[in-house]
Amino acid sequence: MAKDNESLEKSREIRSKILAKYGFIPTSIISPNYAWGKHVIELDERKQDFKAVEKHIQMKYNVRTFETQSGETKQFNQSLDEFAMSSKKVRGKTAGLSTFPPDLARFIVLFYSEEGDHVGDPFAGHNSRMQVTYELNRSYTGYDICKEFIEFMYRVAQEIQGKGSQQLLFKSQHSITIREQTSEHMVEADNTFDMIYTSPPYSVEFYDDNPLQIGYKEDYKAMLQRLMQVLSECYRTLKKDKFCIWNINDFRKDNVFYPFHVDIIKIFQKIGFKLHDIGIIKWQGCLGSCFASQLEERKMLAKSHEYIVVGKKV
Repeated sequence: MAKDNESLEKSREIRSKILAKYGFIPTSIISPNYAWGKHVIELDERKQDFKAVEKHIQMKYNVRTFETQSGETKQFNQSLDEFAMSSKKVRGKTAGLSTFPPDLARFIVLFYSEEGDHVGDPFAGHNSRMQVTYELNRSYTGYDICKEFIEFMYRVAQEIQGKGSQQLLFKSQHSITIREQTSEHMVEADNTFDMIYTSPPYSVEFYDDNPLQIGYKEDYKAMLQRLMQVLSECYRTLKKDKFCIWNINDFRKDNVFYPFHVDIIKIFQKIGFKLHDIGIIKWQGCLGSCFASQLEERKMLAKSHEYIVVGKKV
């Protein structure tokens, strides 16, 4: 009995340490704490919320027509109270920038890497992953071709490193490297990164009119072909027995449903990654749920999740 009690106490101690480290017990369904990481610097100081509301208030599905007692026909926009929560997931630069939740970034970095590691991000976007990675004492290298994002990340990098000179940007013990170029051809040598994690672009998103943007004016097959090249570079630059994590979701375009996460998994395996795990990320809010009548009419489920696909280089 004494031994059993000792084992139970040890188990409780380990569980407490895991909770203290991650904030939750890692399971296949992750619910990020969207309130965590408010110190993370974001582009336009979250003006994307306003942009999303501004866009959706003009959409025809918000307009309701009614007839007054005098027989006059009038229109009004339905309440948009829920958009403040759900607009964070509206994708694309002009629709309200989607963000990578800092709490999710924190979990991925802590769970799949160690202090002192070098982390690669082939689609850097506008901070979040960069800042969280650096603050957890890892070096970060991010690729992007959106000039606005790159300029913003340089400013953030200087601020979080406490340096006012760009010449000093890459000289701290844990460095930040920002590359304004496509990740289809990475600069790094083979077996450089200790972990790679990112959220790739979608053909339904627009960030920049740069013709090199993946998914920009491309059909789905062409987009997948270019993402395969990026994943080939991820495989080449990742060290053996290390992890490549992509945060992705399925999407619908022109009334066609694309099982994006399934196709990305196939590419992972074709490139040579061993499929190590799949997780589901539960969103805090869901834009589609604001329009229950449309869901019923179209027989389409409101999407309230994304996936993390975890590949391992063996």
